[in-house]
Amino acid sequence: MVAVGEKLQELENKGIDIEALGKKDNFISAVMHASQIALRSHQEEKREALRNAVFNVASGQSPGEALEHMFFEWVDSLSVLHLQILKLFQNPTPPPGMSMGGLSSVLEHNMPHLKGHNQIYSQVWKDLYSRGLVNTEGMNTTISGQGLLAKRTTEIGDAFLRFISEPAL
Repeated sequence: MVAVGEKLQELENKGIDIEALGKKDNFISAVMHASQIALRSHQEEKREALRNAVFNVASGQSPGEALEHMFFEWVDSLSVLHLQILKLFQNPTPPPGMSMGGLSSVLEHNMPHLKGHNQIYSQVWKDLYSRGLVNTEGMNTTISGQGLLAKRTTEIGDAFLRFISEPAL
C-alpha cells in the first residue's frame, strides 16, 4: 500500500486529482481487489503487477470492468513463471542461428533454469493457452526460424500485460 501511495503521489504531481479519484467506485474496487490479492502473496513480481494495475486504473488506462476483474483474478491465480513466460512470448528471442525448432527451444534458451523441466513449462503453457493469452496450443511442434520469432501472445494477452505493466504517462 505504501508503494501504491507513492505511485498515486506521482499521478497527483502530473495533475490528476487524487481526492476525486478516491470517490470513483471503479478505482476503489481496483484498490480493494489488488489489496486482497497482495495480502496473499509474498512474491514481489506479483505485488509489482498489482501496483501497476492500480496505477493503470488510476490514470484512466483501465481495459474496462469485465477485463479488469479477469486480469486481477489472473494475477492471483497465475504464478510468476506464467507471467514471465507470457512476457517472453510477446517478443520471443530464439537461439542464434536456429533455422527451425520448437517454442520449447526458445523458452529454454531464454530461461535456462527450465531446461529439463518440460512438464512444468508445458503445463504453464497449457494454462496460458486455455485462458486465451497465447495463440499456439503446443510448444513442441517444429516450426521455421521465422515462426520462432513470431509473437505468440493474443490481443487479450497483450492487454493483460499492458494492465500489469507500468503505464507510460
